[in-house]
Amino acid sequence: MTKTWSRLAALAGLAAGTWAAATCSSGTDATPDFSVTTDPVPATTLGTQETVHVHLASTGLAGAATVTVTGAPANWTVTPPGVPVNLTANGQALAAVIVAIPSNGDAAPTGDTLAIDATIGATEHVAKAVVIVANEFVAPIQLGAIGGAHWGSISGDTIHLSVGTLVTFRNNDTTLHVIHAGGSIGIAHQNVSGGTLPGGVYQQTISTFGSDKIWCHVHASDTLYFVVP
Repeated sequence: MTKTWSRLAALAGLAAGTWAAATCSSGTDATPDFSVTTDPVPATTLGTQETVHVHLASTGLAGAATVTVTGAPANWTVTPPGVPVNLTANGQALAAVIVAIPSNGDAAPTGDTLAIDATIGATEHVAKAVVIVANEFVAPIQLGAIGGAHWGSISGDTIHLSVGTLVTFRNNDTTLHVIHAGGSIGIAHQNVSGGTLPGGVYQQTISTFGSDKIWCHVHASDTLYFVVP
């Protein structure tokens, strides 16, 4: 009988310990936080504008995220969101950072890394975005250019370029075009008997300072003005 009571007491003690562990222990809740990531940025050329898509995701933290950007060359124009981005608890938000690269800006053939900093209160996270910019300026001949308007949105513009920049005239039209140039900055007049066929390109590299006017030798076209200061 004594052994039976001892075994019952031990079992009771074990049960009591189990109950105490189950009822008295407390878990630690995760600290509210958020993450920031960016989409890959397509490689581009000089004289273009790209959008860096920034994703914010909350794990319990709510608030207005201030987004700032560092790391771009001084002659690029980087525009983060003009107002803080509202993020709800366990929600997601999308922000856009606009990166404008001037035609005579710094190229980044191996990529420049932008640091996208997002801050909510005392919580801060940074994501990286690599922007690749070829040392190239593209002047597209638009579809339907035979009517005279060859250069689309840049028609009549004065475009500033740098020595060493590759200029690509891309024929997006359905007929042949011939690039007329004076040759004063390194862009040679295109061979009239050849020209640029639909879908083709004519490429020249800026070799010296000065200026030149560019138009189509075949058609009565609008003009581009290239300046190399």
